[in-house]
Amino acid sequence: MSSNKIVQMDYQGMLVSLKLDDQAVNLTEMWKAVGSPPNKRPVDWLRTAAAIDFVKAVEEKLQVGKNHFIKTKRGQGVAGTWGHWQVALAYAKYLRQW
Repeated sequence: MSSNKIVQMDYQGMLVSLKLDDQAVNLTEMWKAVGSPPNKRPVDWLRTAAAIDFVKAVEEKLQVGKNHFIKTKRGQGVAGTWGHWQVALAYAKYLRQW
């Protein structure tokens, strides 16, 4: 994912970042916005069979490898796990199941 303009949306008083050029959403911020359930971290979700299958389908659809649309950044500012908006929608559905 390239460095590009980041906008933020408010969800229940928490900010969730979006990268406009990459169409990426900060999955870690999504997780925090719903109360940080310990068993629902983005890294844990990405290890589930359903997420693995979904990511493979997105790879085929976008014709790129997973590393092109799911990134983990450490540090300040844009830290967290970032995913393409399609991945973010699937993760949001998973988060609602608790």
